[in-house]
Amino acid sequence: MKQGKFLLGRHRPVYAPARLTETPEGRLPAVWGQARAILQREPQSCSPDLIVAPSDGDAHKDHQTIGQIVPSVFSDTQHSAHEIPKWDGEPGRPSVYFPLSSVTARRRVELLYKSFPCQRRRDWWDDQVFLGLARLRGVDCRAPCAEAFSCAKSLIRGHPRRGAATSGERPAEAKSRTTKVGSQQ
Repeated sequence: MKQGKFLLGRHRPVYAPARLTETPEGRLPAVWGQARAILQREPQSCSPDLIVAPSDGDAHKDHQTIGQIVPSVFSDTQHSAHEIPKWDGEPGRPSVYFPLSSVTARRRVELLYKSFPCQRRRDWWDDQVFLGLARLRGVDCRAPCAEAFSCAKSLIRGHPRRGAATSGERPAEAKSRTTKVGSQQ
């Protein structure tokens, strides 16, 4: 199973792939406890502000399992479910939109191809699907394109002053971090 991390820094997003090779592909529900233990190690390696994971209603059982585990492992962190367009008709009614320029949407498609090369053989995996969905989500939020998410839990944390460190961090360490968890290959 492939897991991806998408770290959002101050200036630009950085994609850092990682592999969950300890679990059998296509059988994640059967090893739920093992998958949860692997994901529990993740907060120790970083301190994310946002978790982006599959939906707990995803038709793909591995994705669905990750979507069920994430809220309990990252219970004190905002988490949103990303859309995965595919033949089983998952796209629904997202509640959070991240506007994109057309150029950024095309770059996003390039990164999808680079990050998930084994998906290229899927009949639903092509530029038109990804750019079409991005354009439709852009229409939803009056932008050229957009990425959309469902958000079951949102945390808004106030800071005493702008740029103040939290949880013992030094100000230089108090940056936004985003982690994308559990993209099945």
